[in-house]
Amino acid sequence: MKIKNPTLGSDIEFFIKTVTGEPFPAIGIVGGSKENPKPLGQKYFIQEDNVAVEFNIPVAKSPGQFYSFVQRGFHKCVAALPPTFQPFVVASCEFKPQLLANPQAREFGCEPDINAYTRKINPRPRAKNENLRSCGGHVHIGWDNPDMETRFELIKACDVFVSLPSIWEDTDKKRRELYGKAGAMRIKPYGVEHRVLSNYWINYGHQTEAVAERYWQAIDFINRGLVVDAKDEEQIIEAINSSNAKLAKTLNNKYYNLYAA
Repeated sequence: MKIKNPTLGSDIEFFIKTVTGEPFPAIGIVGGSKENPKPLGQKYFIQEDNVAVEFNIPVAKSPGQFYSFVQRGFHKCVAALPPTFQPFVVASCEFKPQLLANPQAREFGCEPDINAYTRKINPRPRAKNENLRSCGGHVHIGWDNPDMETRFELIKACDVFVSLPSIWEDTDKKRRELYGKAGAMRIKPYGVEHRVLSNYWINYGHQTEAVAERYWQAIDFINRGLVVDAKDEEQIIEAINSSNAKLAKTLNNKYYNLYAA
């Protein structure tokens, strides 16, 4: 179970706001769609996703390259915004009901994701607040000839090294009630998509850099022949899904010490 020639990619969402600070739907503002994303040059693309802006980056072959690509992609998106709008990078926010009248504002991703622990499809989330919208910062990991077992074990390792730190770094709990549950993933031909994180890590350069390094640690963890102990899985799920920062730190420290030994 080796991950050879690993790569990192990402699709990241963020909101926009008016110059007065009011969240505003990106519908009709930036263009592009999932079926036909708008090119920004240098293999960067932008699109509208529900009320948010989404962009993707080129495939990165190292944490440093991933960091550079994310920063460059975000700056390209900001430059593409009309001068009357600014980026609004939060994991979730409420919109005024009248701003959600467009049918696109009611469309949500239809492709389900999988729980790496149960290996079953996650149920579609249902929001209690119809005016709440959220943003993800999903990371894609590719490698040579991926097999199913490695996919699942890698996502568990990503939860340990990446998702657990996000519990004390990302203070927004509303998104986590709907999206970003422990083990959330999609199987890709090139590997996996880890779907736990919000967009919190693009706010500051040091967080982007830290997240990139953590994904690389998760990959190295698997390459060393290590796996997440099945006895810890229930607690990992509990720490992530209930936003239990104390438990998250305890578990993260345990596996980081194991990795660093």
